[in-house]
Amino acid sequence: MLGIFGFLVADKIPGALPTLAGIAKPYDGEVMNPFQREWGTPWAFSTATAVSSAADTAQAVADAM
Repeated sequence: MLGIFGFLVADKIPGALPTLAGIAKPYDGEVMNPFQREWGTPWAFSTATAVSSAADTAQAVADAM
């Protein structure tokens, strides 16, 4: 696990680990969510939709009172 995180650090922060300087390639994406650009964050969209729906329902109930 330490080796994997070593490569993640070396890819994200160039020069952080001089021993991996010739191996690691710079990476400007999000290392913990690599597919965010292509697919977004699905759980965030579903959660936001659920919260919005609940807020609309609560507002409708409040207006009916």
